[in-house]
Amino acid sequence: MKRQAVSSATVAVGTTETVVATVPMPMLGDNPLISGVIIDGVINMTLGTTQTSVAIRVRRGALAGTQVGATVTAAAAAATAIPSTAFSVLDASPVSGQSYVITAQQAGGAGNATGSAVVVSATAA
Repeated sequence: MKRQAVSSATVAVGTTETVVATVPMPMLGDNPLISGVIIDGVINMTLGTTQTSVAIRVRRGALAGTQVGATVTAAAAAATAIPSTAFSVLDASPVSGQSYVITAQQAGGAGNATGSAVVVSATAA
């Protein structure tokens, strides 16, 4: 099993989709048993004023890249916090040599959310 992992520190997240972490794609090699890449992780967020949720996406290559998997929406549990939110997607058509970006985008509210910690891994599967 080949794996890449990263962690990211504090980043401001507003109503525009923002990159919060980048993880390199693991080496795929020529193993015929590898059918894709699993990108999974956990993000901790503190909300801005009156925000209701944060959308988390995984994209191939860059902010404007192809979205991989479904958007994960983390709803506010309290006025200023989103609980640790786990996400996991499968890229069934990985492009060798690219990276993945994890993005976040707040819904509603004023002020920026703060991603206080993001831990992400990409595993050839």
